[in-house]
Amino acid sequence: MRLTVHPRALLWLLLPIAVLLVLASFSATLVGLASAGTDPFVGYERLMAALAVDAETTIPAWFSVSLLLLCALLLVDVARTTRLEGSRWRWHWAALAVVFAYMSMDEGSRLHETGSSVLEAAGIDTGLRFGWVALAIPVMLVFLVLMIPFLLALPRRTALRFVLAGTVFVGGAVGMEFAGGWAWDTAGEQSALYAGISSVEELLEMVGAILFAWAVADHQRRHLAAAAAVDGRAAAGSAPQGASAAPVRAA
Repeated sequence: MRLTVHPRALLWLLLPIAVLLVLASFSATLVGLASAGTDPFVGYERLMAALAVDAETTIPAWFSVSLLLLCALLLVDVARTTRLEGSRWRWHWAALAVVFAYMSMDEGSRLHETGSSVLEAAGIDTGLRFGWVALAIPVMLVFLVLMIPFLLALPRRTALRFVLAGTVFVGGAVGMEFAGGWAWDTAGEQSALYAGISSVEELLEMVGAILFAWAVADHQRRHLAAAAAVDGRAAAGSAPQGASAAPVRAA
């Protein structure tokens, strides 16, 4: 069974949802901050328990987990296609699928935050509010270096979209953590500044995941269409006798 998703549908459907979720969370947070420590209305605490972007077991958290899982499933579909074609890059697609499956699990469990506890237990002071970032950066750099040959082998359209999606996602997941740590130390956790930065961080992560899913779905759609066209020409006998059909790029 093939996972068929129209690339543009991902953008038109998921991007507005991401923006609305983050705006709802930020607006509700501002209302709470303006009430000077008291609930502004009955049921506000339960509302925040459902809408907070910087917390677990909330609607935005579930949405983020689902986005990353969608990326993993789309990557599995491409990995299966490239395996059947005998592509040398099938393991790279499979590795990406595993990475996104882990990221989906991590997003729901906040497992990465235990990195800060590990560093503290080892007596290592990173000087950062969120110490796990010090562990994440070298891991991401190593992974990026290992994936460079794969990126260069991809069609230019897909490679550029992957880079864009990765830049947006990492900019939120790691880059905004520095800003969030500064806001926490400067204005405190219960401040409009920290709430705003946290909202931007979560929005960038969501948008980055959506852009990546869009890029993978578009790559698979174009690849399968090109393969079908080649098969169609071969079946119709349109290729000159003795000539081989143009190979489809399997990356």
